[in-house]
Parts: sequence; structure tokens; C-alpha cells
Amino acid sequence: MTDFQNIHREDKAVLITGASSGIGRAMALWYGRHQPHTTLILTARSLERLTQVKDDLLALGVENIELIPLDLAKKDGPEKLFAAVKSLNVRVTSLINNAGAGVVGLFEDNDPAVIRSVIELGVVSHTLLVRLFIPDLISTGGQILQVSSSGAFQPGPYTAVYYATKAYVQSFSEALAYELKGKGVGVSILCPGAVASDFSRRAGKADVKGALTPEQVADYALPRFLKKRRLIVPGLMNRWLIRGSKLLPPQFLAKIVAGIQSKLVKQNPSQEMEARKGIDEQS
Repeated sequence: MTDFQNIHREDKAVLITGASSGIGRAMALWYGRHQPHTTLILTARSLERLTQVKDDLLALGVENIELIPLDLAKKDGPEKLFAAVKSLNVRVTSLINNAGAGVVGLFEDNDPAVIRSVIELGVVSHTLLVRLFIPDLISTGGQILQVSSSGAFQPGPYTAVYYATKAYVQSFSEALAYELKGKGVGVSILCPGAVASDFSRRAGKADVKGALTPEQVADYALPRFLKKRRLIVPGLMNRWLIRGSKLLPPQFLAKIVAGIQSKLVKQNPSQEMEARKGIDEQS
């Protein structure tokens, strides 16, 4: 069994976005159990929920926890987060780029404001955070964990914008890994499939039967992240699905995804910006 305490530097500072619930919360708690001396910088919209995560971490013996509540979907969100981290006088050695949002239903019915938020968070903010923290990561020989999705490899009818943001993340991350491979920065790409969390329910659909829990995703992903595995895909079925997606024509994949997603949609996704509530987590 790997001793994760030894895959550690005393000056390590890990920044986790979307840390108040779902995969982000599970990853913070994983560090609490396996690397309690790590400085954890946690950000999400809800201070109340971040505080609950902090309490759980304190119970695990973690001492260095910083909370930064803000909305990364806002235009100046990435810059505000960067400034807040800099004010702590720490250098980020690991960036876990996890925050994401989803919206479901027919694209023509999606609220334009929700669409904008999903893209701002999943594409613009995601990209700018990497750019802002790259100097620190290069200077520390750090690591980046880009949270993509198995949905990055197929078109996604009834969740078209979310799947498209993940296709962007996947392509961007592959290019980033190539550019940074000679600079000592490890880039890992996490592609979970369906995850049983509030993310899907807030986006307006039911959980997929047999979905992994956020804890299962974190337990699988983080040891491989620490070992600088480039592509991390939890679940044997997800690995086979991604392989199959590279062989099958897009029209056929779209039909398959449409059949699955249409059964999961539970509500009109354009109501009350409901999908935006998912920006604190990622599936």
C-alpha cells in the first residue's frame, strides 16, 4: 500500500475549486485523511457549506485550511481568487480545477443566462485559473488536475452545453500537458462518468443507476494524480465507453446519449437558474 504521507512536501498548498460539495468536497477530505499537513485552500460560492467542510477537516486533524467564498462564474471571479490566494503568502503547488456547472433539456429551452454561466465557469474561468497560477506551478514543479468528464468524448443531446464545455476542457488540457511537459509541471485529466451527487439533481436530472460516489472518484483519482498519471478514468465501464467513443461515428453516439439523457431529465432546466446552483461541484 502506498504511503501517501511520503508523497508530500511540507510547503505544499493545494487549491481546490468547487470544494463545498460533490467531488471537490470528497477530494478535500481525501487530503485530510491521507495528507493532513497539506495547506488546503478551498473555494466555492457558499461560505456556509465551505465552513462545514472545514469542520470535517479539523476533525481529521488538518490545521492549515483557508476558505475563499466567491463565484467563479462571474467575469472577475478568477482574478479575485488569484488575488485572495496571493494575499495568503503561499504558492500553490497543486491546482485542482474542479468547479463546473450543467444545464439540461432542449437547447432551445435553456435560459441564456444559465448558458452564459455554464460557459463562463466551465470554459473561461477554468482556462484563466490555469493561466494565472502557471508561474507558481512552474516555480514549484507543481501539478494541475483538470476535471473533465467522460462526456467530453461524445456529443450530448439534452445536455449539449455541458458536454461541449468538457470537450473544450479535454482538448485544452491535452495541449497544456504537451506544452508543460518540459517545465516540470504535471497535468492530469480526470474523466469521471456519472457521479451520484447534487450536481445532476441541481442540473435537472436524476442520478444514473450505478453512478460512482464522489468519495469513490476521489479515492481512485488522487493517488494517480500524485503519481502524475495523465489520463484518469474511474470505473471500468467508463474506460470502455471512452474507448468506444473514439471508434464510433458522432451521429451514433449522439443517439445513444440522447436516449440516456432524455430519461434522466426531470424538470424544465430554464426555471429559476436552477442549473447554476451546480457550480459548486462537478460530475
